[in-house]
Amino acid sequence: MHPTPLLEIDEQTFLRPVEMSLLDELLVACEESWPEVLQAMPWLELSEALEPQLEEFLTDVERLGRAGMLHHWTIYSRDATERMQGLIGFDRSTKSPDAHWNLGYWVRRSGQRRGLATSSIDRVLQWIGGAQGGPVAVELSVDPGNIAGAATVEAACMRWCGRRHPSGDSVVDVAGEQIPHACYIIPRLPLPFEEAVE
Repeated sequence: MHPTPLLEIDEQTFLRPVEMSLLDELLVACEESWPEVLQAMPWLELSEALEPQLEEFLTDVERLGRAGMLHHWTIYSRDATERMQGLIGFDRSTKSPDAHWNLGYWVRRSGQRRGLATSSIDRVLQWIGGAQGGPVAVELSVDPGNIAGAATVEAACMRWCGRRHPSGDSVVDVAGEQIPHACYIIPRLPLPFEEAVE
């Protein structure tokens, strides 16, 4: 398995592998986007302090990313501060037996409506399709009530020949509330050249 690499998107944006040194930046981004961040990280416990939970998350993700067992990146904009704009990543917590990886993402409130989710999704799908040594299927789950999130996932499926996959639908506990999530699957990556995203 490949370690999680640095990925360039364009002159303005890049994806940096998640590591412990990002804790302070992640705390600020989470606090800015509370409570929406709970949809991307439903494992967060509201009754516990945020910092130790994020510290444990970063420790695990950094270790497993180096081993190639999962892949998480921070989304960065190249400006005067190289500010972290969100997270995107693959893990193995799929709901459908047809998927190899689950893809999740989150963009902080101040980074939204700039195409960061779209460009980041396209870049990591391109990478995972070439890094696995064979065809790979990717699952995306979204709360249908999250209009922007559902539109982003549906558009990604249109670009990457994906489809709705109801057998992977699930209910996610978000801060004690049971939220139904719709599953989509991109069944085979890499795409043949003529179908690939430009």
